[in-house]
Amino acid sequence: MNTKMTNLLILFIFFCDITYCIPKKLLDKSSNPAFTPSKVKTLSNYNRTFRISANEMDTSVIYNLPLNDIDGNAINLDQFQGKKILIINTATNSSYVSQYDSLEQLYQKYKDSLVIIAIPSNSFGNESSDDATIKEFVMSNYHIHYILAQKMNVMGDAQSVLYSWLTHIEQNNMMSNGVQGDFFKFLVDGSGKLVGAFMPSVEPMSQDMQGVITN
Repeated sequence: MNTKMTNLLILFIFFCDITYCIPKKLLDKSSNPAFTPSKVKTLSNYNRTFRISANEMDTSVIYNLPLNDIDGNAINLDQFQGKKILIINTATNSSYVSQYDSLEQLYQKYKDSLVIIAIPSNSFGNESSDDATIKEFVMSNYHIHYILAQKMNVMGDAQSVLYSWLTHIEQNNMMSNGVQGDFFKFLVDGSGKLVGAFMPSVEPMSQDMQGVITN
């Protein structure tokens, strides 16, 4: 290969490489319509696509986050790729505690394509019990088959790693949204992207909820 061709090749490689290194905020984004039920916190462009390098962290980082079930066993979130994940902070003394039951109904209806993770938390002062007591109460009263995770903080200085990801755009690359009470809900799509947040008053079996799960 002559010198002229070599120099051209180097320039071509440099140009192609630098297009992958431009900060995401400077790249063009494409917008797709998001769901807009009245009580659902939504993103106007939650399907934004960025051209990024293979080494840059993307929104599927949720699959690498640590999580244990109520018995202390590690949960590998990576196994849920391809399914939507609904994450809810729960409390047995919350006025919304009956949603444990409607979440079970939702799970039974969509369990082939939906994972539900209930995460007990005392962040709003409504869950003072320990994990063993919480598990006994939930299983004896609601007989759930979806995942019941270990108790954790969903806000504040001791916020868990998972909820830090869910509530900060710097980490999830999609939105910043604080938890607005017990039984606040986050929805992650089948590729690991955070696509929506639901107020506690949104019932699991509501048309709003089922609509975004089947979309």
